[in-house]
Amino acid sequence: MPMVMVNHAAYPETPGGDLPATASPFWITEVLRKKVGYRGLIFSDDMEMGGILKFMPIEEAAIAAIRAGMDMLEICHSPELILRAYEALIREAEGSATFRKILLQRASDAARKRERMFGTEMAEAPGVEQFESLRGRILRFRERVAMLAGDDGSGSKAGARSVVETA
Repeated sequence: MPMVMVNHAAYPETPGGDLPATASPFWITEVLRKKVGYRGLIFSDDMEMGGILKFMPIEEAAIAAIRAGMDMLEICHSPELILRAYEALIREAEGSATFRKILLQRASDAARKRERMFGTEMAEAPGVEQFESLRGRILRFRERVAMLAGDDGSGSKAGARSVVETA
């Protein structure tokens, strides 16, 4: 089963208007689902990008994207934006039975499609401690690489050594 990523471009001279494609029922539901007949997973480009956040805050963007037909949202860098989007989706679902039904249906559909694509044995998502541990290891590795490369911020490469030799 294929997957499609929808970008944040706006096409003002179409029925989608000035709305970014990620939040547009025209592009996701009318064109992709109905006209093209696409039945796979639809996920957003990174919701932190200016193409969407210039139009609306992350909270509105997340809700609009789900309402438009998006199965999954990517928020790639900022834990704060992930939390804000998550809380906005929960608040909207608590206040609107219609949105709650949409959100639950999207989650169910996405889980079913992922299972078809990847099988039933999905790895469990890492916890906060595992993420923090990995983040620390990556930062230490980056510092070590910079030190071994002789990068002291001056651009000098004096004393650079192979990472492999010293690892």
